[in-house]
Amino acid sequence: RLGNPGVVLGVLGVLLVVPFAILIFLKTRRRKSAGAGAVKSEPTPAERLRALVPDSDPAGTISALVPLVRALTDEARGVDGGALTEEEWSAEFALDERIDAQAREGIVALIRDASAIRYGGGVPTVFKAREAKAQAEELVLKVRSVRANGEAVTVEATP
Repeated sequence: RLGNPGVVLGVLGVLLVVPFAILIFLKTRRRKSAGAGAVKSEPTPAERLRALVPDSDPAGTISALVPLVRALTDEARGVDGGALTEEEWSAEFALDERIDAQAREGIVALIRDASAIRYGGGVPTVFKAREAKAQAEELVLKVRSVRANGEAVTVEATP
């Protein structure tokens, strides 16, 4: 004997609804966790240059300057010098007459000095790292409005 038909129908209804509710809960939970693991965009070279902290990592700051300065100046000039060695890049950059001679000389000297520390195993002081970062930011700003292919080029996210 089953008892009251209303109770039986209620129990059957709950037994049918609960599995669907569990499935819906699990599906929405998966979607939320997939969205939480979404890949953030990588910071731009300008953002990475601004984020350097010479006081806590002078050697890391100096090591990071060369590729960042190269990337930012290449972007501003509309060229891709990524495959060039630092010596080749510096020689090519020094010949770019669209850029002020003083800025060219400053960037070539910055790359030379940073490379000497980077590959020579030197340990830069905090003061040298601060100076190099400030110089890099100043020189990159000078390069950011050159003419490439007859059109003015500006780098949106500059330091």
